[in-house]
Amino acid sequence: METWLCASHHPAVYCLSGMGGVGKTVLAARIAYRLRAHFPDGVLWARLEAGSSPMPILRLFAAAYGEDVREYEDVDSRSQAVRTVLADKRVLVVLDNVNDSQQAQPLLPPTGPGAVLLTTRRRNLSLAEGANQLHLEPFALEESLALLERLLGAERVAREEAVLTAVSHTLHHLPLSLAIVGRRLATDPTQSAAGWLQQLQQQPLDALNGEGQNVRTTLALSYAMLPPTHQHFFATLCHFSHTFFTPEMAASHTGISPETACHYLYDLYNLSLVHCAGPGSYRLIPLLAQFAQTL
Repeated sequence: METWLCASHHPAVYCLSGMGGVGKTVLAARIAYRLRAHFPDGVLWARLEAGSSPMPILRLFAAAYGEDVREYEDVDSRSQAVRTVLADKRVLVVLDNVNDSQQAQPLLPPTGPGAVLLTTRRRNLSLAEGANQLHLEPFALEESLALLERLLGAERVAREEAVLTAVSHTLHHLPLSLAIVGRRLATDPTQSAAGWLQQLQQQPLDALNGEGQNVRTTLALSYAMLPPTHQHFFATLCHFSHTFFTPEMAASHTGISPETACHYLYDLYNLSLVHCAGPGSYRLIPLLAQFAQTL
């Protein structure tokens, strides 16, 4: 990825996709920090919110180079003005939490020496031709234990490895969830790994709240990206919290056709709100199953 961003691709656009809480923003920040020397004209970072206008972001991008683009009062003209500013700049533009390609398009710099790194929850974000993409999956067990080791120390992880392994599996190895649990165990002497495992097996979303971090809120952001028909459909999937299911099985709970259910499931899969268990087979991880039950 770093080689791609630093090379002379046109355009040098790289996309990190994955479910909420999988670590896209953290990875993007680390990459931007590591590559800062390769982009002497700076790193421009913008976090995009659903439905937000690119106008204030474009103004800030231009202001970083001493330019005022407030006279351009529509998106197209302001975007073109900023592209002119960036045309000869070796700059890394990081667009975090992109909702769709239409939202990102005005913020993409022109073909030139710069590069773009995006993060998104969508697997199928339509990007510029030639762009590259990496879909982030939850950790493997070894990676989960390595994260907990950094937070708790090697001695404690070795001593409680069996319980912490069960905790990791219960959390589907989602980095955000693991970080919340690890920090709570590290800072609260009254907490035990066994106690956490019991909480997570009963009401995982209620337990996963940290300083500035909330797994329920993270999942809700993905849910909010769905149209109402899909939201209702997702809520009915709580019936399959402990089993695999097919489009036909999902359709039977909603009164829609299997073909429509198949289309809906693809859209949910695109946002990692369901996981593919094989051809025509899906499942909900426990965190998503409990979230669906609360809707």
